[in-house]
Amino acid sequence: MKTLVINDVHVPFQSAKWQKKLDEYLAKESPGKIILGGDIADFHALSQHRRNPKWEDNLEAEVTAHAEWLEALRGAARKAKIIYMEGNHEARWNSYIQNRAPVMRNIGVDWPEYVGVTDFDIQMIKPGHKVGCGQGQKVAVFHGHEGRLGNSKFGGGMALRFALNHGCNAHIGHTHKQGTLFGQFGKKVIYGHEGGFGGDLRKPAFDFVRGRNIDWVLGFTVYDSDQTHSPLPKFIKV
Repeated sequence: MKTLVINDVHVPFQSAKWQKKLDEYLAKESPGKIILGGDIADFHALSQHRRNPKWEDNLEAEVTAHAEWLEALRGAARKAKIIYMEGNHEARWNSYIQNRAPVMRNIGVDWPEYVGVTDFDIQMIKPGHKVGCGQGQKVAVFHGHEGRLGNSKFGGGMALRFALNHGCNAHIGHTHKQGTLFGQFGKKVIYGHEGGFGGDLRKPAFDFVRGRNIDWVLGFTVYDSDQTHSPLPKFIKV
């Protein structure tokens, strides 16, 4: 079975080129599972730093765009099991409520409810969800912010830290980089993979990196539990 892992789309700041590539893939392929690996939404209006002041009143527009993106994904992959892992950008919602209106935190004011995640038959999951990746192996999927394991100048470096920390193959987003690195855990060789991102650097959420030399890579990842030649994923670059 093929598992498509999508992370760091940053809706409504997604790349049109990236979206076209994803739409083409879904039109040709039928992955059995789709993992939304966090930061699918940006929630820029709720950011506590680097916020574009012109965007502060646009939370409703962001929520609507997020819901429309999920609805379109479900429409393009009607038979797939779709699961969603919260990233640090989705977590902005709860952090904002905790900091600004803590008395509301226990009455169900949650972003999945407002976006309508369950309406699209999408299940929320915890980090570390494992899927088959070939040769009888599995890979654990995280967003990448959970472990606070630092940064790496190399694509795959931070993912490898997750792999070594958990003793298994690991996939992360969060870094917006792409790469796969290998390490030794006991007698096992394991890998860490970083799955790129889907944002458009020309849009407001990325004002803070404009003019900087960055090595972010547009794309998404596919794992195939049926492949026998390798446990490694296929990265589809845009």
